Amino acid sequence: MSRRREGRDLPEIVSKLFQQARAEFPDPQAVNRTLVPPPGIPAGKLEVALGVVQPGGQALLHVHEDLDQAVYVLEGRCLVSDGKESAEMGRNEIVYFPAGFPHEITALGQDPLRILVILAPPLHR
Repeated sequence: MSRRREGRDLPEIVSKLFQQARAEFPDPQAVNRTLVPPPGIPAGKLEVALGVVQPGGQALLHVHEDLDQAVYVLEGRCLVSDGKESAEMGRNEIVYFPAGFPHEITALGQDPLRILVILAPPLHR
């Protein structure tokens, strides 16, 4: 069985975390780097980004009307909120925001927060 898609071999589409990832939201307090799809590969039905939020930094309250989002904490601690209620999260915890659900994330502690942000469908279609 061939593992080719759009004329590419598997080694050609393996993304190098920081060498090829597109930087998004170039705010000094919060930066997302798109990991999937890698540059040059059209978006399918999923987007995965590595988010780094500096201590005290935040992704302000916002809503994605037409996509679902999950956030998985790799390192650090954060406070997630829907504008009414909030909860703390730490390493190896995940939160799911269905489409239309308001949310914000604030980094807690003295170390940067590192998260995987999973979006379906992709934000960048």
